[in-house]
Amino acid sequence: MDDYADFGEICRLRRLVGWEVWEADEKQVIAGYLTRTATLAHGRLVGWAGSVQWQGDQVMLVDLMVHPQHRCCGIASELVLRTSRLLYRRGVSSIETMCYLDNRRLFEKCGFRTCVQPEWNGLLRLARTAEQTG
Repeated sequence: MDDYADFGEICRLRRLVGWEVWEADEKQVIAGYLTRTATLAHGRLVGWAGSVQWQGDQVMLVDLMVHPQHRCCGIASELVLRTSRLLYRRGVSSIETMCYLDNRRLFEKCGFRTCVQPEWNGLLRLARTAEQTG
């Protein structure tokens, strides 16, 4: 599902994955995302990814999260690839993300490659262009 913006469900998933839950007054944060891609199971949100404009014309894939009971089922890869295709259809030529070393393989499987920039607070910076497939 594209353009998913159910604030309550997103907050529920953030809590389940151990992330800080947004406060009610942060609801407008979702409106600022370029894309809001979701995977539902039995009507409940089990996966979500967003992208944002970042440092000028760069686009950053952020907030990739999958319900703990639905991991290792391909949902994260599906969300990354669906979000990438959506952005490319909108004319974006390059997407970046930051991830921990443990998640590097997931992003590389989806066509991302490590950028020249060094690690930042233990995070790797990766990029994917429209020409790369995955």
